[in-house]
Amino acid sequence: MGTKLVEMIRNSKTKFDQQTELEFSGILFTFGEADIISVLINGEVSTGFDVRYAASGLFPTYVSQENDYLVVEYPANRYDWASAYFAVNALKGRVDDMDLSDYSKIVVEMKAETEGASFEIGMKDINDPPDGSETRIKTELTDEWKIYEFETRKFVTADLERITVLLAFVFEGPIARKIHIRTVQLK
Repeated sequence: MGTKLVEMIRNSKTKFDQQTELEFSGILFTFGEADIISVLINGEVSTGFDVRYAASGLFPTYVSQENDYLVVEYPANRYDWASAYFAVNALKGRVDDMDLSDYSKIVVEMKAETEGASFEIGMKDINDPPDGSETRIKTELTDEWKIYEFETRKFVTADLERITVLLAFVFEGPIARKIHIRTVQLK
């Protein structure tokens, strides 16, 4: 923050630029009037969010970071289901839900390791039980980077004012899949 203040004084500015405001908002978890919230930028999870993994059995972490993207793996014949997901985790764990009612889309830049990998995208609010009953949208990826947009209103079981899981990648069945995720934004 001190560096940005010095920069503002040197440049005779009285207002932070939009990127600086967004960075400060992430630290304080007060996104205010931000048009875009970046949850994942070039494979780096933003302040105030975590990426987690859950599965139907004991599991190691199947999320790793490459150069500028995350890799999510679902191993063959190991689980009935598994999910990598972005959760709200702000102010050292004291805030675990957020109001997304001002955002109409989740925009994800991703690709599959192999053409045609399919899974479901989900979103959960603070009252959703951990039983997979949340609304999910079937998704199939190509093996090239592409932008996918999901309308938040399509997640009908999620109360957008109390979201805890912003985005879940849900895998089921015996078939292995590996996806790469570069950016996740709320718009």
